[in-house]
Amino acid sequence: MGRPAPTVDVRIVDDAGNDLSLDTIGELWVRGPNIFAGYWQNPQATDAAFDNGWFKTGDLGYVDNEGFYYVVDRKKDVVIRGRENVYCAEVEGVLHTHPGVLDVALIGLPHPSLGEEVAAVVELKPGLSVSEADLQTCRLT
Repeated sequence: MGRPAPTVDVRIVDDAGNDLSLDTIGELWVRGPNIFAGYWQNPQATDAAFDNGWFKTGDLGYVDNEGFYYVVDRKKDVVIRGRENVYCAEVEGVLHTHPGVLDVALIGLPHPSLGEEVAAVVELKPGLSVSEADLQTCRLT
């Protein structure tokens, strides 16, 4: 994403709204004159989207030590397995590297002790057969 415009403030926060340290993934909150004041005739949505003037974007990202901000996923596109955050776009990107994969989507399934379990819905290229074990060996190069 880069550096924010001079009139824009950006924070990276945890679920409780606490600021996070450099290179730690959290939700991006922004404020500035370019941010809308709220949702038209919807005070409930406005209250949910803002915290003391900060707009909660729903984007997950981090800031590096040079002040560059990075967006890695959407907050709702995270599967929380135990206390581990699994970023759907990251895993989908890895699975897309397999030559037999046409498309893929990660979802969270209910799990009795972990909260959620990661599951991948995979569409294979026509005429190809790929085993679950083959997909589990995918790695970014």
